[in-house]
Amino acid sequence: MKHWLKNFAIVWLLGILVAAAGCSNHITATTPSTAADFNSVNSASSKSANGLSLSLSLDSNTYQSGQGVTITVDEMNTLSKTNNVSISDQWPSGESTGLLINMVLCNAEVSPFRIAIFQGEYTSSDFKTAAPLILSDPKATRLCTMFVPPTAYAFKPFSDIAVVSPNGANDSSPKEGEQIRAEETLKGYWSNDSISQFNNFDPGVYTVVAGDEWGALVVLHFTVSNTTTTTNGLTEWKSKMLADNFVFGPGIAATIDGKNYLICSVNFGTNPEGSGTNADAGIVILDIGNPDNPDEVAYLKAGQDEYVRFEGNLKLNGSVLYALTYNYLWIIDVSDPYHPKDMGKTPLTGAISIEISGQYAYVASSSETGGQALNTLDISDPIHPHNMGQITMQSSLSALQSSGSLLFALAGDGLYIFDTSVPGSLKQIGFLSNPFPPLTGVIAPEHIPPEFFDMALAGNNLYIVSGIDKLLVVDISNPAASKIITTFEMGEQGTNIIISGEMAYLLSCNGAITFSMGVENLLAMVDISNPGQLNEFNSVLLSPTFSNSYGTMIEAGHHLYFCDDRYPVIQIMDLASLIQGLK
Repeated sequence: MKHWLKNFAIVWLLGILVAAAGCSNHITATTPSTAADFNSVNSASSKSANGLSLSLSLDSNTYQSGQGVTITVDEMNTLSKTNNVSISDQWPSGESTGLLINMVLCNAEVSPFRIAIFQGEYTSSDFKTAAPLILSDPKATRLCTMFVPPTAYAFKPFSDIAVVSPNGANDSSPKEGEQIRAEETLKGYWSNDSISQFNNFDPGVYTVVAGDEWGALVVLHFTVSNTTTTTNGLTEWKSKMLADNFVFGPGIAATIDGKNYLICSVNFGTNPEGSGTNADAGIVILDIGNPDNPDEVAYLKAGQDEYVRFEGNLKLNGSVLYALTYNYLWIIDVSDPYHPKDMGKTPLTGAISIEISGQYAYVASSSETGGQALNTLDISDPIHPHNMGQITMQSSLSALQSSGSLLFALAGDGLYIFDTSVPGSLKQIGFLSNPFPPLTGVIAPEHIPPEFFDMALAGNNLYIVSGIDKLLVVDISNPAASKIITTFEMGEQGTNIIISGEMAYLLSCNGAITFSMGVENLLAMVDISNPGQLNEFNSVLLSPTFSNSYGTMIEAGHHLYFCDDRYPVIQIMDLASLIQGLK
């Protein structure tokens, strides 16, 4: 969702941060709207006595089942002069918190307009007799930005740009104007029961109602057909619902005896889609011989009802799987995917990332003296791994990557490069400092450098996803003097990256607080054929259930899979169809 009411922001964390370190609100420069900005096929407006006009627009009249419905609401000044308007509470539903809901879920007092969707065909005179659909996941945890409530809007002439003031219509202090507009794409609604299950819009007629606090009311309708073909040339996300009440963690693709599998960790806990019973922690193995229909073939428990949360990533060394939990490294024989065997658990506190090179495993974990450490494990005997040494780090580690005798360690303060040619004796040979200034006054402590979340290696270049909407390309041809050759503005906060051929796939969130997902998640595709000049190929909105927190993006062949951390669902995308549809 795009909504540009950002003045007087005080950052506040509501509940648990989502998407690893959480997604911050993304602010973009805006230009005034005109009538041409709205879909002439399905749009309407309503004028208020104060010279404002409320516009509602849909991107189509008819949609297919599973297709997103893009709703745009805009408040515009129709006068040829600056229009100073004080806030009001004259909502068309007769109350400020009635049938209409805010398009900014965390800050209902900020937005001057609200919407509702009803299943069925209604008019402005009878929509109050119906029950609005639930457009927000009742169980979602959201990262919210708190605002000082405005008391007045000073709209520019013939524009939807207004200076938002907390001090009344006569506030003379200089402020930047904001576009009083919101946009949201919805695919469905949430059930009104204890499960709160997401449902695509069923076939039939729907009514969209928008109203503002000055009493303006706009009503539009759309129809959903009962077909499920492509949307704008794009193949829809496929979903595989599993019978067990899984809460997924990290995962990996594996080829064993010539057959392809997905291996996903399962965290202890309850997901919103399940029956309410806790799933036992462990791993689940799925046969993806038919890539569009993963088939569960095995489920190995870490321990009956044992509280386990898998962290970081999984690694496969031959037919031996290494899975990190917060308290230990779990070693599993997956040579027979239908009958995996527990080979043992090695204590490791606070383990968050693992990389394997030859007979050695490198693990980022808590150090023996506190803080973070980088461990070297000899895994030549998988049943009895031996810790050969530990290096204490100055900053928290987030990801590890190896190439030949080099080990790259991604940390909050930068990129560390180690020489691993002498087993058990890591030697730091390079360091690339985090180039971005620290964030101040946002979250204690006062100065926090933007995190480096993930990285992927392609040739002599390392692609690093940062926590402030940037993708860095680092030339590592000279490890002792690595350098940034490209800083690419993503426009969204990236959390994970996969490189396949000349395309980078980034899992990201644009920070918008959305109806259906809490935080809107995107799959961004970036052309990296020229590392010195990256180009964003396109981006698509992820399926509404995927929350991008502890879930995993996995590449296998020409497909991307998402092991969802909130639902017992595997999301599937055919990359060939996706790219072809976007051309």
